[in-house]
Amino acid sequence: MISEAVESSLPNPQRITGNDKYERNINIIKCFEHEIDFSNVCIATVRDFPDALAGSAFATLVFSAIVLVDDRDIKDITTNYTSEKFQQIKYVYIFGLQGAVNDQALYQIIKGK
Repeated sequence: MISEAVESSLPNPQRITGNDKYERNINIIKCFEHEIDFSNVCIATVRDFPDALAGSAFATLVFSAIVLVDDRDIKDITTNYTSEKFQQIKYVYIFGLQGAVNDQALYQIIKGK
């Protein structure tokens, strides 16, 4: 977390919050959605943070955001947002080893079911 002292030293800072990491992730995406190409979607599991960290460099190259998921418990905030925004998906990039995000979770993220 960025302290208030650091925040006050920045020009035009904006705090983006959420009740948990999933809500915070979606709120960040919402804040920058005018700069995101929703034909590309990047997905990473929260269970292995290096996947998302490494994937973030790639996501910037395809003008995408990284959607954080735990495929054992997909949050409604995630599926509600992604199912509405990702109707234009052409490419899905999943960071991590095979099975990092299972097929059922991927379908739920994209279709909202």
